[in-house]
Amino acid sequence: LGQALALINASISIANEYPFLTEEQLIASIGSFQGQKVMELATGEGKTAVSIASGFLNSLSGFGSFVVTTKDNSAKDTHRDAKLPMALMGREVGLIEKAETSEAKKKNQEQYTKDFVIVGTAQFHFDIQDDLFTGGENTIQKGRIDQMAMVIDEFDSVMIHQAQTEYIRSGASGLNEKKFDDKEAIGKITDFAEQNKIDLDPSLIRF
Repeated sequence: LGQALALINASISIANEYPFLTEEQLIASIGSFQGQKVMELATGEGKTAVSIASGFLNSLSGFGSFVVTTKDNSAKDTHRDAKLPMALMGREVGLIEKAETSEAKKKNQEQYTKDFVIVGTAQFHFDIQDDLFTGGENTIQKGRIDQMAMVIDEFDSVMIHQAQTEYIRSGASGLNEKKFDDKEAIGKITDFAEQNKIDLDPSLIRF
């Protein structure tokens, strides 16, 4: 673990001209790799670098390694920062983008087979609904659903976007008739947090 972490640390620094990871980032990378932990870093403390480092460690373990982030733009930014460090380590990075055509969906299916996959929460949600990971006829990661290691970047924001996605899916037929209700979405996510004993401050939610 120490050697692998040192290698990806150096790769991130070399490829992106960053300084080496701080002690806090290294601890967060190890904690994220170990799993079932919430690692908190302040804005500017380098969460993206942590997600890349821990994602690399996950890929070495033989798991399908994923980073799930808030939006497509965030996924693109993380992919940009991860591509060269991972290439230095002999790993291919997949980027999952919004897919509205059969051609775009096919491209995403190819990207999902990479060693390290970065995806925005909305598209990941739709792909799960389309049985890409559940053994259905569209499955592209056969036998790996129970072997996925996932790092969620901006966990609270991802949960908010997940609630929005569920709302959009359930009301898609009436989107032109009914405006998206911010208060209803906040209510859903706070209820979800309470039911699952997750500490979420509603005052931090902004649209």
